Amino acid sequence: MAEADLQVWTTVCILTGSRKASGKAAANSFSDRHGHNMLKLRKFLCGCFGYIAAIYLFAAFFTIQSFFHPHSPYRSVPLTHDTTLPSPLISIILLALSKIIRVMPLVLGALYGAAWWTVKRGKVSGRGWAIAASLVMVLQSIPFFILPFLVWDRIPHGHVKGILILGLSMLAIGIAGLVAFGRHDAIAQPVIAAKPP
Repeated sequence: MAEADLQVWTTVCILTGSRKASGKAAANSFSDRHGHNMLKLRKFLCGCFGYIAAIYLFAAFFTIQSFFHPHSPYRSVPLTHDTTLPSPLISIILLALSKIIRVMPLVLGALYGAAWWTVKRGKVSGRGWAIAASLVMVLQSIPFFILPFLVWDRIPHGHVKGILILGLSMLAIGIAGLVAFGRHDAIAQPVIAAKPP
């Protein structure tokens, strides 16, 4: 009788152990698939950062040239409404804003370029750069949702759809970047494997 009980107990232990092992294997398989998908997403986002950086740096080549053109900082600006600010102050403010706008493509190109390079190389700072680039991407998408309401009656509806699609694309990339690089171990390895010597 004791022998039969021992055999039953052994069978139960084997079945329980195999179930636990199969459960662990399934969990490990899901974890591996999830990790592989996240790595593919980071590769895609790394490529997006690189392309966006190239676009902004190309635009910066033209905007930075305007800094070398002579102009007067106190050039008078015609005012269309009454204001309590003196005209020279308005001119200085507008000049400062124009300089900021001209330098923005260079700043954004450097930001996206740093995110692309550090993520591609698996640098420790890559996560911070990627999160910063993703946040900026989300912020940049906001005007694309406001602009259609301001120009709804002035431009063809096909152009409005294009603006909205561009805004949605930027928002999606930004949110995907925050999700993909939000974890502390997001840059555990470079997204582009190094070539063997």
